[in-house]
Amino acid sequence: MRHGVEQETAMTSVSVRGQTIIPKPLRQACHIREGDLIRWRRQGSRLFVERVVLRSAQEETLSKTEWDALDRLVARQRKQGQVTRYTSLDEAKAHSRALRKHAR
Repeated sequence: MRHGVEQETAMTSVSVRGQTIIPKPLRQACHIREGDLIRWRRQGSRLFVERVVLRSAQEETLSKTEWDALDRLVARQRKQGQVTRYTSLDEAKAHSRALRKHAR
C-alpha cells in the first residue's frame, strides 16, 4: 500500500444486465452522488472506477481563503446597507468576479 492512500474494499454482485451497486461507504468517501459520471478503466485484468468531475472552461473555483474574504466583503456591504439587484445571471456573475478582485 502506498503511503497516504486510504484503501477500503467491499464486494457486490453483478446483475444479469451488468449492473452493480457502489456500496454507500465507498460512495460517501468518493463523493459519488446520483447523476455523477463514472469512468471505468481496464488495466490488464484489473478494473478501475473513478468519479468524473466536469467543469466548464469558464467555471472558476475559489479557495477557502478566497471564499472567506468574499464572505467578509459581502458582510461589510450588507452592514452598510449596500444591496445589489441583478436583472440577469450574467450580470450577477460579472459583479461576483469584480467583488473577488476587491476581496483579495
